[in-house]
Amino acid sequence: MEDAVKRISSEKFDAMLERIMDNGHPISGWFPTMEDAKIIIANPIENYEFMIWILESNPNLTLTEEQEAVYALLQNTLTQCTQITDH
Repeated sequence: MEDAVKRISSEKFDAMLERIMDNGHPISGWFPTMEDAKIIIANPIENYEFMIWILESNPNLTLTEEQEAVYALLQNTLTQCTQITDH
């Protein structure tokens, strides 16, 4: 994983999250494998919104055990590379 941080205000993060969630295309019928996830997290800033879409676009998605591990990896990566700022 590249050593990168996404600096974003809570207002901008909330607006981005709302835009991603309201795009009309929730995740369905596909979920990344662990191999896919490792490729995604190799460039977390480049794939930042994609990770959010995977994690947040369909809260009712039922995950397998492997998918839960992928979800946890993506969520941990997103947490590590996000720095909420005042502005």
